[in-house]
Formats: sequence, structure tokens, C-alpha cells
Amino acid sequence: MKKWQYWTLGIVGLLYLGGIFGVVQHQRTQHYWHTHTPTVFVHGWRGGAHSTDQMITAAENAGAAHKALTVRIGPADN
Repeated sequence: MKKWQYWTLGIVGLLYLGGIFGVVQHQRTQHYWHTHTPTVFVHGWRGGAHSTDQMITAAENAGAAHKALTVRIGPADN
């Protein structure tokens, strides 16, 4: 094979791999409906910010959500 044929084969291979990666990324995020309605994660008994952050991180990694706000609620002051 000539040098230009190796280059052509390499470029075609990179474009092919890039196309596969793009399709996989597109399919990965198509499992979720993206709306403007927020999802609120509330931890259970004896849970805290750390346990809730783990759920949010998993949702972000799956392409289903992103963290926008953290709210802390305490006892009311009288």
C-alpha cells in the first residue's frame, strides 16, 4: 500500500468511529423526556446531602438531569 492509502484508511476509520460514538451518545440521552418540570430528590430517614448527591450524580452521568439547586430546610424560628 502507498502512503496516501494508509492516510485515507486512517481518516475513514476515525470518521467511522466518530459516527458510532455520536450515535451511541444520541441514543443514550433519548431515553429521557427533557421538560422544564423540576425533579426534587428528598432523602429518606437518616439520609443527608451525601446520599442525595449520589442519586443526582447518577442521574447526571446517565444524561437524565443536572443539579441546579440545593435547598436546606431546618426548624422554624418562632
